[in-house]
Amino acid sequence: MLIEINGTYVVSVETKLLFKEKLDYIKGVLDDISSKLLKSENLNEDTYWSELGDFTNLNSEDFEFHNSIANELKHQARNFPQIIYKSLLVSVYSILETTLSEILHFTEMNHSKKIKYKNLKKSGSEIDSIINFFELVHEIEFKSIEKQQNSLKEYANIRNNIVHRNGNLKDENPDRKNKIIKFAQSCTDLNIENELLIISNSKFVTDFISFISSFGLDFFDKIKLM
Repeated sequence: MLIEINGTYVVSVETKLLFKEKLDYIKGVLDDISSKLLKSENLNEDTYWSELGDFTNLNSEDFEFHNSIANELKHQARNFPQIIYKSLLVSVYSILETTLSEILHFTEMNHSKKIKYKNLKKSGSEIDSIINFFELVHEIEFKSIEKQQNSLKEYANIRNNIVHRNGNLKDENPDRKNKIIKFAQSCTDLNIENELLIISNSKFVTDFISFISSFGLDFFDKIKLM
């Protein structure tokens, strides 16, 4: 986690590389399946009608039956990418949260202070609490990444809604709901339809991966313990 260089403990190169490697793996998974997911939105419906053959002689009742199946296939093809995008988004957030937690635990074990993390842990984001700990206990200044931290909070609202409500805003906390709506309005790849969060394409997740990579590496560079 941390190594000593000239009397100062810093985040090791190995930790940084492992963090980046995990994000690159997620990016590779996303790149590998995103094109197939996009093609599948119309493929299943078209394939169904094609395999059905000549449907021009179907009576109205039979046509409605087959049309309902085709629409269901189209619905499933559209929803499946959402499962992938949302799962990967949650995974990316977890990579950052887990890495910061590991650095925190290593710090408490090897650079123990009278004030412990548990004494400062507050409700809300685990990442915010970790940053708060390093600021107050180890006097590390994070002002230069404050803007990034605020952006991370926006993504955290999305992540929490996905984890706890599967992207449904209907019963969301009003304050968080308003923040999510405002954030979605500023994004071209995140929409809200019938109070459901819709990630319209893989670019939203790709941008999130890039953001997390940048935030994490900037955070690592701030960690300097005497």
